[in-house]
Amino acid sequence: MKLKTLFITTLATALSIFACTTKPGYSSERLSEKINLTVAGWQNMRSTADLNPESINSWIPESGIRGRYQIAKQVLSKSVLESIIGEKAFLSGPHGEDMDYNSARKFGRYNPKFLTNLHKSLSSLFSSKIFVDNAQALYDSELKQYLRTYYLAYEVAANDQEVMDGYMSILATEPKKYSESVFLSEPSLFLQESFRDFAESIEQEGYDVYEGFVCPGFWVRRSIDGTADEFFELLTLALRTFDPEFLSSK
Repeated sequence: MKLKTLFITTLATALSIFACTTKPGYSSERLSEKINLTVAGWQNMRSTADLNPESINSWIPESGIRGRYQIAKQVLSKSVLESIIGEKAFLSGPHGEDMDYNSARKFGRYNPKFLTNLHKSLSSLFSSKIFVDNAQALYDSELKQYLRTYYLAYEVAANDQEVMDGYMSILATEPKKYSESVFLSEPSLFLQESFRDFAESIEQEGYDVYEGFVCPGFWVRRSIDGTADEFFELLTLALRTFDPEFLSSK
């Protein structure tokens, strides 16, 4: 259901919206090159990206990860990241060469080795003041509020056993309807309603309410697949680099 945040944490945590032993193909330099191309070419790529709802399974490409990933994948796609990092992003789930947003009852289970290698490479990249200075404006316009929402959502959604159990129970049942919209499927609705208070409360603080609904579900899934800690480390790496004042206020 999501590379959603592999990309966001990579663009943000790749700007960065995916075992420290290196493998063939692993290269911090290659990742740096691709991210720099993404940063430099963002506006041009936005104009050429196919952001039709049918292509990204979303009516709001300006919110969440799907529209942003559709723009960035022209340079920095899931398969490109896997080639650079030397590990598959997912151990199991619906995703193939690219992201599959059409599965209501399966979600991608991330590969911890991929995330660890990614963290190592991004840590090196983010130590470059030149890179950070060049990427800061795009981070501020595209990712600052979104990644802040992920951080706030972690506090309310990660390792919530009751929600995890309820979500897994729904995934194990047959859908009530033959034809089922992914966004309006029972699993998605369960997560949205579980965190409605959170979404509506941060909307009052100026955050995107859609992102307030979907970000907690990411942490529920990461708590289930066991990669919440790795993703939180990637997230804090991005915030420490691009948004330190927010991080120090928490």
